[in-house]
Amino acid sequence: MLTTYHNIGMIDWAELFWGWLEAVGIPKFLLLELDGVTCEAARLLNCSLAFECATAADLGLPKEYTEIRKAGAVQEWGTDANSAYFKFLRWKLRMVEVVADQGVDVIMADADVLILTPQFITELAAAPYDLSISSDARQGIYDDNLHCPCSHPMYQRYSVDWVCAGLFYMRSTGPSLWFIREVQKLMDEFTITDQDAMQAVLTGHTQVAVPQVKRKDFANRTSSQNGYRPAGSWLKPLWLEGLSSEQSLTNMHGIQPLNTPMKEVMWMRYRDQMEKKRFTWQVLPLEKYGNGAMLVDSWKSTFSAHAVPGATPSLGGYLSIHANCFTKPWLVKESSARSFLLHPPGRAAKQFT
Repeated sequence: MLTTYHNIGMIDWAELFWGWLEAVGIPKFLLLELDGVTCEAARLLNCSLAFECATAADLGLPKEYTEIRKAGAVQEWGTDANSAYFKFLRWKLRMVEVVADQGVDVIMADADVLILTPQFITELAAAPYDLSISSDARQGIYDDNLHCPCSHPMYQRYSVDWVCAGLFYMRSTGPSLWFIREVQKLMDEFTITDQDAMQAVLTGHTQVAVPQVKRKDFANRTSSQNGYRPAGSWLKPLWLEGLSSEQSLTNMHGIQPLNTPMKEVMWMRYRDQMEKKRFTWQVLPLEKYGNGAMLVDSWKSTFSAHAVPGATPSLGGYLSIHANCFTKPWLVKESSARSFLLHPPGRAAKQFT
């Protein structure tokens, strides 16, 4: 089952997502709506694909996860426990668990993952692993550390093993269910995103999150009051320094935590459990399942091509491209809405804003 999630603030990109699904012959999907209006909006926009809707209420989560204000915004960034963004991500993984628990394999794709060919599903389904997950490694020429950490060439070595929770294929197996439940436990216990929690279980470190103490132990503080306290069960992170002259460890402007590692006892437990459960996984190749950095890197060779009515675009070997890492506004601006990515074959032209 192909699943996705979004709110009304992402409806333009959702239309583009649907357009490519239709173009490559994927007829249906499951939509987790985040705000109570997205499914109705999809119907009013005449989404031509068959889709079913799920809501937070369908997921059996505690009340603390289902009460959200401003859920219609594009995103409410932040990873404190009360952040709508954090709760959205928690819903997403719970939905994957619910579907997989019914004996159905799951493809989770964010609405800004553009699926470019029918081979996308064919190749994912052929893999013999419990989990196939896209890479979030920084390769190529993209250089925007503010919005895309580790994009600078001298930092790229620190993202070489990064994974991306925006696209993964999970088989309905016992080991997979163990994995998705452990990831949710880490999110709950340390208030980290789904991506950082997946990264931690798979490799023993986060990306740019510092795991925090349990909410029940520190419930009286909010993100606007002195922040949250780093968890003592993790080691200290490396530090990603900003690139401009005023961004340094001296004044802390532009400084981000990087790759916070587990202490050895915790990591050994996860490693032993993976072996005991016989959980298997792979990282998908960026050359086929591209991310934002690859979108920019392959812009001139592949993605800058103008849409030609009736013609099949040359995809440069990509099965999908994920417009993450702040590349959505870049894509629209750079292409002036003329890139074939913004015009799925067989769809009427639309100006994206």
